[in-house]
Amino acid sequence: MQPLACTVRLYTDLETATVWLDDQPRGEFQAGQLVLANVAVGKHILRVSSAPSEAVVSFEAPPGAPPTLAEPITVKGFTAVMVSNLGGRRRLHASVSSAKAALDGRPVGEVRPGGLALPDLAAGTHELVLGEGEAQRKLLLEAGAVPTLTVFLHTGRDVGTLVVSTGEDGVQVLLDGKPQSRLTQRGQLRLPNLPVKTYGVRVTKEGYLEEPEQLVRLRKGDDTRWSFQLRAPPALVLQGALPGTQVVVDRNVIGTVSSGGSFSAKVLPGPHTLELRKEQHKTRRIQRDFQPGAEVRLNGGEAALQSATGILKLDVTPTGAQVSIRSGREAARPVSGNALMLPEGSYTLSARAPGYLDSSLTVEVVGGETRNVELALSRERAKPASRRGMADWEQPADWVQDGQGFTRTGGEFVCFRPTPTTGVFNFTAQFSKNSFCQR
Repeated sequence: MQPLACTVRLYTDLETATVWLDDQPRGEFQAGQLVLANVAVGKHILRVSSAPSEAVVSFEAPPGAPPTLAEPITVKGFTAVMVSNLGGRRRLHASVSSAKAALDGRPVGEVRPGGLALPDLAAGTHELVLGEGEAQRKLLLEAGAVPTLTVFLHTGRDVGTLVVSTGEDGVQVLLDGKPQSRLTQRGQLRLPNLPVKTYGVRVTKEGYLEEPEQLVRLRKGDDTRWSFQLRAPPALVLQGALPGTQVVVDRNVIGTVSSGGSFSAKVLPGPHTLELRKEQHKTRRIQRDFQPGAEVRLNGGEAALQSATGILKLDVTPTGAQVSIRSGREAARPVSGNALMLPEGSYTLSARAPGYLDSSLTVEVVGGETRNVELALSRERAKPASRRGMADWEQPADWVQDGQGFTRTGGEFVCFRPTPTTGVFNFTAQFSKNSFCQR
Protein backbone atom coordinates (compact mmCIF):
# COMPACT_ATOMS: atom_id res chain seq x y z
CA MET A 1 0.00 0.00 0.00
CA GLN A 2 1.26 3.46 -0.88
CA PRO A 3 0.94 6.23 1.73
CA LEU A 4 -1.22 9.23 0.84
CA ALA A 5 0.68 12.29 -0.34
CA CYS A 6 0.60 15.38 1.85
CA THR A 7 -1.56 18.44 1.08
CA VAL A 8 -0.44 21.97 2.05
CA ARG A 9 -3.12 24.62 2.47
CA LEU A 10 -2.03 28.26 2.63
CA TYR A 11 -4.19 31.20 3.73
CA THR A 12 -3.09 34.84 3.94
CA ASP A 13 -4.65 38.29 4.24
CA LEU A 14 -2.51 39.47 1.31
CA GLU A 15 -4.09 39.78 -2.08
CA THR A 16 -1.02 38.31 -3.79
CA ALA A 17 2.12 36.53 -2.64
CA THR A 18 4.62 34.19 -4.27
CA VAL A 19 5.07 30.63 -2.98
CA TRP A 20 8.15 28.42 -3.30
CA LEU A 21 8.43 24.80 -2.28
CA ASP A 22 11.99 23.49 -2.10
CA ASP A 23 13.14 26.59 -4.01
CA GLN A 24 10.72 25.84 -6.84
CA PRO A 25 8.00 28.42 -7.57
CA ARG A 26 4.56 26.89 -6.96
CA GLY A 27 2.37 29.79 -7.99
CA GLU A 28 0.70 32.78 -6.39
CA PHE A 29 -2.20 33.21 -4.02
CA GLN A 30 -5.60 33.57 -5.60
CA ALA A 31 -7.99 35.57 -3.41
CA GLY A 32 -5.72 34.95 -0.43
CA GLN A 33 -5.48 31.15 -0.67
CA LEU A 34 -3.44 28.43 -2.36
CA VAL A 35 -3.52 24.62 -2.13
CA LEU A 36 -0.46 22.48 -2.90
CA ALA A 37 -1.54 18.88 -3.49
CA ASN A 38 0.54 15.72 -3.73
CA VAL A 39 3.54 16.94 -1.76
CA ALA A 40 5.95 14.01 -1.73
CA VAL A 41 7.15 12.17 1.37
CA GLY A 42 10.30 13.75 2.82
CA LYS A 43 11.65 17.07 4.11
CA HIS A 44 10.55 20.34 2.53
CA ILE A 45 11.03 24.07 2.86
CA LEU A 46 8.00 26.25 2.19
CA ARG A 47 8.57 29.95 1.59
CA VAL A 48 5.92 32.64 1.16
CA SER A 49 7.02 36.11 0.11
CA SER A 50 5.37 39.43 -0.58
CA ALA A 51 7.78 42.26 0.11
CA PRO A 52 8.40 43.24 2.77
CA SER A 53 6.70 40.21 4.40
CA GLU A 54 8.13 36.70 4.33
CA ALA A 55 7.57 33.37 6.08
CA VAL A 56 9.65 30.19 6.01
CA VAL A 57 8.30 26.85 7.20
CA SER A 58 10.58 23.81 7.37
CA PHE A 59 8.54 20.60 7.66
CA GLU A 60 8.69 16.90 7.05
CA ALA A 61 5.99 14.77 5.42
CA PRO A 62 6.57 11.25 6.80
CA PRO A 63 4.75 8.27 5.26
CA GLY A 64 1.45 7.46 6.96
CA ALA A 65 1.85 10.21 9.58
CA PRO A 66 0.92 13.87 9.97
CA PRO A 67 3.46 16.47 8.81
CA THR A 68 5.88 17.68 11.48
CA LEU A 69 7.69 20.98 11.94
CA ALA A 70 11.43 20.49 11.44
CA GLU A 71 12.45 23.96 12.66
CA PRO A 72 10.66 26.88 14.31
CA ILE A 73 8.63 29.02 11.88
CA THR A 74 10.57 32.05 10.63
CA VAL A 75 8.40 35.08 9.91
CA LYS A 76 8.91 38.69 8.93
CA GLY A 77 5.87 40.95 8.84
CA PHE A 78 3.58 37.94 9.39
CA THR A 79 1.84 36.28 12.30
CA ALA A 80 1.84 32.57 11.55
CA VAL A 81 -0.35 29.71 12.78
CA MET A 82 0.23 26.16 11.55
CA VAL A 83 -1.78 22.99 12.14
CA SER A 84 -0.65 19.51 11.06
CA ASN A 85 -3.34 16.87 10.74
CA LEU A 86 -3.92 13.23 9.91
CA GLY A 87 -7.03 11.49 11.15
CA GLY A 88 -7.16 11.90 14.93
CA ARG A 89 -3.58 13.22 15.20
CA ARG A 90 -3.00 16.96 14.93
CA ARG A 91 -0.63 19.55 16.38
CA LEU A 92 -0.79 23.32 16.62
CA HIS A 93 2.18 25.67 16.14
CA ALA A 94 2.22 29.47 16.26
CA SER A 95 4.81 32.21 15.79
CA VAL A 96 3.49 33.71 19.06
CA SER A 97 4.16 31.40 22.00
CA SER A 98 2.22 31.04 25.24
CA ALA A 99 -1.07 31.87 23.51
CA LYS A 100 -4.09 30.13 25.00
CA ALA A 101 -6.05 27.95 22.62
CA ALA A 102 -9.65 26.69 22.54
CA LEU A 103 -11.18 24.26 20.12
CA ASP A 104 -14.92 24.30 19.43
CA GLY A 105 -15.39 26.36 22.58
CA ARG A 106 -13.32 24.13 24.89
CA PRO A 107 -9.89 25.21 26.25
CA VAL A 108 -7.10 22.88 25.07
CA GLY A 109 -4.01 24.54 26.61
CA GLU A 110 -1.23 26.99 25.65
CA VAL A 111 0.88 26.97 22.52
CA ARG A 112 4.55 26.35 23.46
CA PRO A 113 7.62 26.55 21.18
CA GLY A 114 7.32 22.83 20.57
CA GLY A 115 3.64 23.14 19.64
CA LEU A 116 0.42 21.94 21.26
CA ALA A 117 -1.21 18.55 20.69
CA LEU A 118 -4.92 18.93 19.89
CA PRO A 119 -7.61 16.41 20.89
CA ASP A 120 -9.24 14.03 18.48
CA LEU A 121 -11.82 15.63 16.24
CA ALA A 122 -14.45 14.26 13.95
CA ALA A 123 -14.00 14.88 10.24
CA GLY A 124 -15.29 18.30 9.21
CA THR A 125 -14.83 21.96 10.08
CA HIS A 126 -13.82 23.08 13.58
CA GLU A 127 -13.28 26.49 15.17
CA LEU A 128 -9.88 27.29 16.71
CA VAL A 129 -9.61 30.34 18.99
CA LEU A 130 -6.10 31.56 19.68
CA GLY A 131 -5.18 34.30 22.19
CA GLU A 132 -7.35 36.57 24.30
CA GLY A 133 -8.88 40.04 24.20
CA GLU A 134 -7.95 42.26 21.28
CA ALA A 135 -5.27 39.77 20.20
CA GLN A 136 -7.79 36.93 19.91
CA ARG A 137 -8.01 35.19 16.54
CA LYS A 138 -10.63 32.75 15.23
CA LEU A 139 -9.56 30.26 12.57
CA LEU A 140 -11.45 27.41 10.90
CA LEU A 141 -9.70 24.02 10.60
CA GLU A 142 -10.58 21.09 8.37
CA ALA A 143 -10.13 17.63 9.91
CA GLY A 144 -9.81 14.67 7.57
CA ALA A 145 -8.05 11.44 6.66
CA VAL A 146 -5.45 13.04 4.34
CA PRO A 147 -2.14 14.24 5.87
CA THR A 148 -2.50 18.02 5.73
CA LEU A 149 -0.42 21.03 6.73
CA THR A 150 -2.51 24.19 7.09
CA VAL A 151 -0.68 27.51 7.36
CA PHE A 152 -2.37 30.82 8.24
CA LEU A 153 -0.33 33.99 7.57
CA HIS A 154 -1.59 37.43 8.61
CA THR A 155 -0.04 40.86 8.24
CA GLY A 156 -2.66 42.68 10.33
CA ARG A 157 -4.71 44.17 7.51
CA ASP A 158 -8.19 45.34 8.43
CA VAL A 159 -9.84 42.37 6.72
CA GLY A 160 -11.57 39.16 7.71
CA THR A 161 -12.61 35.86 6.13
CA LEU A 162 -16.17 34.64 5.66
CA VAL A 163 -16.75 30.90 5.31
CA VAL A 164 -20.28 30.18 4.06
CA SER A 165 -21.37 26.63 4.86
CA THR A 166 -24.38 25.14 3.06
CA GLY A 167 -23.78 21.40 3.06
CA GLU A 168 -24.36 21.43 -0.71
CA ASP A 169 -22.01 21.89 -3.67
CA GLY A 170 -22.71 24.35 -6.48
CA VAL A 171 -24.49 26.90 -4.29
CA GLN A 172 -24.39 30.55 -5.38
CA VAL A 173 -23.41 32.96 -2.58
CA LEU A 174 -24.42 36.63 -2.70
CA LEU A 175 -22.86 39.37 -0.56
CA ASP A 176 -24.99 42.50 -0.33
CA GLY A 177 -26.87 41.21 -3.36
CA LYS A 178 -23.72 40.68 -5.46
CA PRO A 179 -23.11 37.09 -6.71
CA GLN A 180 -19.65 35.74 -5.95
CA SER A 181 -17.59 34.33 -8.80
CA ARG A 182 -17.09 30.90 -7.20
CA LEU A 183 -19.68 28.36 -6.05
CA THR A 184 -19.50 26.21 -2.95
CA GLN A 185 -17.25 23.14 -3.01
CA ARG A 186 -17.38 20.34 -0.46
CA GLY A 187 -20.38 22.14 0.99
CA GLN A 188 -18.78 25.53 1.65
CA LEU A 189 -17.21 28.66 0.15
CA ARG A 190 -14.29 30.54 1.70
CA LEU A 191 -14.26 34.29 0.98
CA PRO A 192 -11.00 35.73 2.37
CA ASN A 193 -9.77 39.30 2.76
CA LEU A 194 -13.14 41.01 2.97
CA PRO A 195 -13.23 44.52 4.45
CA VAL A 196 -14.39 44.42 8.05
CA LYS A 197 -18.08 45.37 8.16
CA THR A 198 -21.57 43.87 8.27
CA TYR A 199 -22.65 41.96 5.16
CA GLY A 200 -26.00 40.78 3.92
CA VAL A 201 -25.47 37.14 2.94
CA ARG A 202 -27.84 35.07 0.83
CA VAL A 203 -27.50 31.71 -0.92
CA THR A 204 -29.40 30.25 -3.89
CA LYS A 205 -29.46 26.98 -5.77
CA GLU A 206 -31.87 25.72 -8.40
CA GLY A 207 -34.26 23.19 -6.94
CA TYR A 208 -34.09 24.65 -3.44
CA LEU A 209 -36.18 27.22 -1.62
CA GLU A 210 -35.08 30.85 -1.50
CA GLU A 211 -33.78 31.54 2.00
CA PRO A 212 -33.96 35.01 3.60
CA GLU A 213 -30.85 37.17 3.70
CA GLN A 214 -28.83 37.07 6.93
CA LEU A 215 -26.60 39.78 8.38
CA VAL A 216 -23.03 38.75 9.24
CA ARG A 217 -20.45 40.94 11.03
CA LEU A 218 -16.77 40.27 10.20
CA ARG A 219 -13.97 40.90 12.67
CA LYS A 220 -10.40 41.78 11.78
CA GLY A 221 -8.23 38.71 11.27
CA ASP A 222 -11.02 36.25 12.07
CA ASP A 223 -12.51 33.40 10.12
CA THR A 224 -16.27 33.78 10.50
CA ARG A 225 -18.36 30.78 9.64
CA TRP A 226 -22.01 31.24 8.71
CA SER A 227 -24.24 28.26 8.01
CA PHE A 228 -27.31 28.04 5.83
CA GLN A 229 -29.67 25.08 5.82
CA LEU A 230 -30.85 24.68 2.25
CA ARG A 231 -34.34 23.29 2.11
CA ALA A 232 -35.79 21.41 -0.81
CA PRO A 233 -39.33 22.49 -1.72
CA PRO A 234 -42.18 20.13 -0.90
CA ALA A 235 -43.26 17.71 -3.60
CA LEU A 236 -46.72 16.65 -4.72
CA VAL A 237 -46.76 13.05 -6.01
CA LEU A 238 -49.73 11.23 -7.58
CA GLN A 239 -49.84 7.52 -8.36
CA GLY A 240 -52.69 5.60 -9.97
CA ALA A 241 -54.47 8.77 -11.09
CA LEU A 242 -56.64 9.01 -14.21
CA PRO A 243 -54.43 9.90 -17.23
CA GLY A 244 -55.09 13.38 -18.53
CA THR A 245 -56.25 14.68 -15.14
CA GLN A 246 -55.40 18.36 -14.72
CA VAL A 247 -53.63 19.18 -11.43
CA VAL A 248 -54.43 22.57 -9.92
CA VAL A 249 -52.89 24.17 -6.81
CA ASP A 250 -54.66 27.23 -5.43
CA ARG A 251 -56.42 27.71 -8.79
CA ASN A 252 -53.14 27.58 -10.73
CA VAL A 253 -52.66 24.70 -13.16
CA ILE A 254 -49.29 23.03 -12.49
CA GLY A 255 -49.47 20.07 -14.87
CA THR A 256 -51.31 17.01 -16.18
CA VAL A 257 -51.20 13.36 -15.10
CA SER A 258 -49.18 11.21 -17.51
CA SER A 259 -50.52 8.30 -19.54
CA GLY A 260 -49.15 5.98 -16.87
CA GLY A 261 -51.22 7.65 -14.16
CA SER A 262 -48.31 9.35 -12.36
CA PHE A 263 -47.49 13.00 -11.64
CA SER A 264 -44.97 14.95 -9.55
CA ALA A 265 -44.20 18.63 -9.07
CA LYS A 266 -42.58 20.99 -6.59
CA VAL A 267 -44.88 23.13 -4.45
CA LEU A 268 -44.23 26.08 -2.14
CA PRO A 269 -44.42 25.28 1.59
CA GLY A 270 -47.64 25.93 3.45
CA PRO A 271 -51.32 24.96 3.26
CA HIS A 272 -52.74 24.55 -0.25
CA THR A 273 -55.98 23.58 -1.94
CA LEU A 274 -55.47 20.87 -4.56
CA GLU A 275 -57.93 20.25 -7.37
CA LEU A 276 -58.00 17.31 -9.77
CA ARG A 277 -60.00 18.10 -12.90
CA LYS A 278 -61.01 16.12 -15.97
CA GLU A 279 -63.83 16.50 -18.45
CA GLN A 280 -66.93 14.42 -17.70
CA HIS A 281 -65.65 13.80 -14.16
CA LYS A 282 -66.39 15.41 -10.84
CA THR A 283 -63.66 17.81 -9.64
CA ARG A 284 -61.90 16.53 -6.52
CA ARG A 285 -60.73 19.08 -3.93
CA ILE A 286 -58.18 18.22 -1.26
CA GLN A 287 -56.64 20.35 1.52
CA ARG A 288 -53.02 19.59 2.41
CA ASP A 289 -50.21 21.24 4.39
CA PHE A 290 -46.83 21.06 2.59
CA GLN A 291 -43.64 20.98 4.66
CA PRO A 292 -40.17 21.78 3.21
CA GLY A 293 -38.38 18.69 1.95
CA ALA A 294 -41.44 16.47 2.44
CA GLU A 295 -43.74 14.71 -0.03
CA VAL A 296 -47.50 14.84 -0.15
CA ARG A 297 -48.42 11.59 -1.87
CA LEU A 298 -51.86 10.70 -3.22
CA ASN A 299 -52.37 7.08 -4.21
CA GLY A 300 -55.23 5.10 -5.69
CA GLY A 301 -58.54 6.18 -4.18
CA GLU A 302 -57.23 9.55 -3.03
CA ALA A 303 -56.30 10.48 -6.60
CA ALA A 304 -59.31 8.82 -8.27
CA LEU A 305 -62.08 10.86 -9.90
CA GLN A 306 -65.76 9.96 -10.00
CA SER A 307 -67.43 10.13 -13.37
CA ALA A 308 -69.70 13.16 -13.84
CA THR A 309 -71.70 11.37 -16.56
CA GLY A 310 -74.48 8.85 -16.20
CA ILE A 311 -76.00 6.34 -18.61
CA LEU A 312 -79.61 6.17 -19.69
CA LYS A 313 -80.74 2.87 -21.20
CA LEU A 314 -83.98 3.34 -23.15
CA ASP A 315 -86.75 0.80 -23.70
CA VAL A 316 -89.15 2.49 -26.16
CA THR A 317 -92.48 1.08 -27.37
CA PRO A 318 -93.08 0.92 -30.28
CA THR A 319 -89.52 0.25 -31.44
CA GLY A 320 -89.78 2.59 -34.41
CA ALA A 321 -90.81 5.62 -32.37
CA GLN A 322 -88.91 8.86 -32.87
CA VAL A 323 -87.25 9.94 -29.60
CA SER A 324 -85.78 13.35 -28.75
CA ILE A 325 -84.10 14.76 -25.63
CA ARG A 326 -83.56 18.22 -24.21
CA SER A 327 -82.06 19.74 -21.07
CA GLY A 328 -83.31 23.00 -19.59
CA ARG A 329 -84.05 25.55 -22.28
CA GLU A 330 -81.89 24.01 -24.96
CA ALA A 331 -83.47 22.80 -28.16
CA ALA A 332 -84.50 19.15 -28.33
CA ARG A 333 -82.18 16.88 -30.30
CA PRO A 334 -82.98 13.48 -31.81
CA VAL A 335 -81.82 10.32 -30.06
CA SER A 336 -80.30 7.39 -31.88
CA GLY A 337 -79.58 4.13 -30.15
CA ASN A 338 -80.80 2.79 -26.86
CA ALA A 339 -77.97 4.00 -24.57
CA LEU A 340 -77.12 7.62 -23.81
CA MET A 341 -74.07 8.89 -21.89
CA LEU A 342 -74.99 12.26 -20.39
CA PRO A 343 -73.58 14.77 -17.90
CA GLU A 344 -75.37 15.03 -14.59
CA GLY A 345 -78.64 16.93 -14.72
CA SER A 346 -82.35 16.85 -15.53
CA TYR A 347 -83.52 15.79 -19.01
CA THR A 348 -86.88 15.54 -20.80
CA LEU A 349 -87.39 12.63 -23.22
CA SER A 350 -90.15 12.87 -25.86
CA ALA A 351 -91.40 10.17 -28.25
CA ARG A 352 -93.90 9.98 -31.07
CA ALA A 353 -95.07 7.36 -33.57
CA PRO A 354 -97.88 7.12 -36.13
CA GLY A 355 -101.03 5.73 -34.55
CA TYR A 356 -99.79 6.44 -31.04
CA LEU A 357 -100.26 9.31 -28.64
CA ASP A 358 -97.16 11.51 -28.06
CA SER A 359 -95.45 10.96 -24.72
CA SER A 360 -92.75 12.71 -22.65
CA LEU A 361 -90.84 11.87 -19.48
CA THR A 362 -88.45 13.84 -17.22
CA VAL A 363 -85.50 11.92 -15.71
CA GLU A 364 -82.52 12.77 -13.48
CA VAL A 365 -79.03 11.67 -14.55
CA VAL A 366 -76.57 10.96 -11.73
CA GLY A 367 -72.83 10.75 -12.43
CA GLY A 368 -71.45 7.24 -12.36
CA GLU A 369 -74.90 5.61 -12.37
CA THR A 370 -76.89 3.71 -15.01
CA ARG A 371 -80.67 4.19 -15.19
CA ASN A 372 -83.15 2.13 -17.15
CA VAL A 373 -85.98 4.20 -18.63
CA GLU A 374 -89.17 2.71 -20.12
CA LEU A 375 -91.08 4.92 -22.53
CA ALA A 376 -94.28 3.25 -23.84
CA LEU A 377 -96.67 5.07 -26.18
CA SER A 378 -100.43 4.49 -26.06
CA ARG A 379 -102.38 3.79 -29.20
CA GLU A 380 -104.74 6.48 -30.45
CA ARG A 381 -108.48 5.77 -29.90
CA ALA A 382 -110.29 5.37 -33.23
CA LYS A 383 -112.76 8.14 -34.06
CA PRO A 384 -116.32 6.90 -34.43
CA ALA A 385 -117.52 6.72 -38.02
CA SER A 386 -119.96 9.36 -39.12
CA ARG A 387 -123.30 7.76 -39.89
CA ARG A 388 -125.92 9.32 -42.13
CA GLY A 389 -129.33 7.72 -42.79
CA MET A 390 -132.10 6.30 -40.66
CA ALA A 391 -131.23 2.60 -40.60
CA ASP A 392 -130.46 2.69 -36.87
CA TRP A 393 -133.79 4.24 -35.98
CA GLU A 394 -136.86 2.23 -35.16
CA GLN A 395 -139.30 2.03 -38.07
CA PRO A 396 -136.83 3.49 -40.59
CA ALA A 397 -139.44 3.12 -43.32
CA ASP A 398 -141.41 6.02 -41.79
CA TRP A 399 -138.60 8.38 -42.78
CA VAL A 400 -138.42 10.03 -46.22
CA GLN A 401 -135.25 11.73 -47.46
CA ASP A 402 -135.74 15.43 -48.04
CA GLY A 403 -132.62 17.00 -49.52
CA GLN A 404 -129.81 16.77 -46.88
CA GLY A 405 -132.14 15.47 -44.18
CA PHE A 406 -135.06 13.13 -43.52
CA THR A 407 -138.65 13.94 -42.65
CA ARG A 408 -141.28 11.96 -40.82
CA THR A 409 -144.90 12.62 -40.36
CA GLY A 410 -146.62 11.67 -37.16
CA GLY A 411 -146.31 12.07 -33.39
CA GLU A 412 -145.55 9.65 -30.65
CA PHE A 413 -141.94 8.92 -29.61
CA VAL A 414 -139.30 8.59 -32.28
CA CYS A 415 -136.64 6.20 -30.88
CA PHE A 416 -133.07 5.44 -31.82
CA ARG A 417 -132.07 1.86 -31.35
CA PRO A 418 -130.28 1.21 -28.01
CA THR A 419 -127.37 -0.69 -29.57
CA PRO A 420 -124.46 -0.25 -29.71
CA THR A 421 -124.47 1.07 -26.17
CA THR A 422 -121.06 2.86 -26.18
CA GLY A 423 -119.95 5.94 -28.04
CA VAL A 424 -121.22 9.44 -28.69
CA PHE A 425 -124.32 10.06 -30.76
CA ASN A 426 -125.24 13.46 -32.19
CA PHE A 427 -128.50 14.17 -33.97
CA THR A 428 -130.63 17.21 -34.75
CA ALA A 429 -134.43 17.36 -35.06
CA GLN A 430 -136.09 20.33 -36.69
CA PHE A 431 -139.72 21.24 -37.15
CA SER A 432 -140.80 22.13 -40.59
CA LYS A 433 -141.65 25.58 -39.31
CA ASN A 434 -137.90 26.17 -38.98
CA SER A 435 -137.83 25.86 -35.21
CA PHE A 436 -135.56 23.13 -33.78
CA CYS A 437 -134.48 21.35 -30.66
CA GLN A 438 -131.36 19.29 -29.91
CA ARG A 439 -130.81 16.38 -27.62
